Parts: sequence; structure tokens; C-alpha cells
Amino acid sequence: MLSAQVSQKQTGIFTVNSITALNRALVKVRTGDKIIISSGEYILDNNLIVSGKSGITITGKGTVTLLVRSPLPSCISIINSSNVTLKNLSLSFTIQKAGTTGTEGIYLENADSVLIDGCNITGFTAGIYSFESRHITIKASTLSKNTQWAVYGNYNNLILTENDMEHNGGLFFINGKIFHSVGIKTANVLMKDNWANGNGFGITGFMPIPFRNKKETMIPSPFSQETQTDKKLEEGITGSSLQEDLDREFQLKNRGYTDQYLENSDLH
Repeated sequence: MLSAQVSQKQTGIFTVNSITALNRALVKVRTGDKIIISSGEYILDNNLIVSGKSGITITGKGTVTLLVRSPLPSCISIINSSNVTLKNLSLSFTIQKAGTTGTEGIYLENADSVLIDGCNITGFTAGIYSFESRHITIKASTLSKNTQWAVYGNYNNLILTENDMEHNGGLFFINGKIFHSVGIKTANVLMKDNWANGNGFGITGFMPIPFRNKKETMIPSPFSQETQTDKKLEEGITGSSLQEDLDREFQLKNRGYTDQYLENSDLH
């Protein structure tokens, strides 16, 4: 078993090889710092929390798996933070069943300028869940077998590029709209060179993607191809009182969990 240690080899670089060390680094890290997680499997008893941070990078060295085996609010929560990069990390929930819990892969709350690069997110309720976050980029990542959505929530300026999304309950529920295909460009959402296969079910689809794998050519799909179901959901997260209640409940649950965790920890 890896010992609980955090090594600061030089100013601004923390190399960690245990969850205890990682949690301590997440508290100590400052603007411009980098946390490097050594190769290995890390089992989480609590979600990892990035709160009130700016200009930090968390990256995996080699194969790094963050494994959730019991219900948590999320695997990683990024709250009230900006310019955060997550790179080369695998996030996995091993017991997820549809409708049984609300564990998210990455939870974003009031986050600004977050880059999720080369990450593998599998088995959660939603792979990436946002509450009022801005300038989010999801790049070269794999989102698979998330039981409800690959990407869900309220975003202001979202970029998805070169991602592989397979066998999720649905692909996107972004700002209240179910997107049936990629290649859509709007003022707030840019999707380019993504691949998908086997997402969603039912007559409304969630998955009529104009390609099946990386070997096929992407065909852009304009908003004129939206179904009537999509049009009814235009208010969605920002306009539906029911959805707002659900989002607020999850946000308060996550915030309460975060506050309680920090109060009970010896990290401060």
C-alpha cells in the first residue's frame, strides 16, 4: 500500500501517492501550482473538493484511477474556482444503477474556465454536471456508461472537442435542451469532432448521431433538425421550476457535504 505522503519537489509542484496526501495538497495548492498524482488506483471515501482555488492543474502521471464504491455527491467537485485543469484522470463508479443514487463524475458549481482534458469518466449518474458555470472545455475525453447523461447542466460557453461518448443514458442535456447530434455551433455551445455510439433509448432518441465511430465522417446538424420534444425543453434548466428545484437540491446537498467535510477535517 502506498504511504500517505506529499512531496513538494519544487515550488508549486506537489507529487502525491495517496488520498490523504491528495486532500492535503488540494488545501495547500495556490495559484500557478500543479498537483501530480502518481500512477495507481485510489479509492475514495469522500469526494475530492477544489474550493475557492484559481490557476491550478491536477494531472495524472501514468494510469491514475479515482474509484468510487459507495454513493457520494460526486467524485470531484470544483466550486467557486477558476482556471482549473483536470488532465489524464480516470473516474469510475462501480455500483451505479439507474435511479438509485445521484453520484456525479465531475460536479461544477460557479466554476469559471475549467479544462477537462484526456479524462475517462464512467459509471456515474451524469459524467459532468454543471450548476451556473462558465467557459468549460471538455477535450479528448471518454464519457461512457453514465446512466443518465454524459454532459448535464447549465453552462455559459461550453466547448466539446474530440471526445468519445458511448453507452450513456443520454448524450447532452445542456441549458435545458436535448441535443440529438454534434457539430452544432451556437454562441454558447461549440461541438467539434466528437464521436458517439449507443447513447439513449426510446422514440425521442437522445442518440440519432450521424456517425457511429471515429472512422466515419461527422455531419453537422443545424438546429432546424430539432424535434418538437427539443423545442418543448427550451426553457429547461433555467425555466422549469421542477428542474430548478432539483438542481438547487443537489447544489445544497453538495455544498452542505463540502462544508461539513472541511469543518471535520484537520486540513485547515
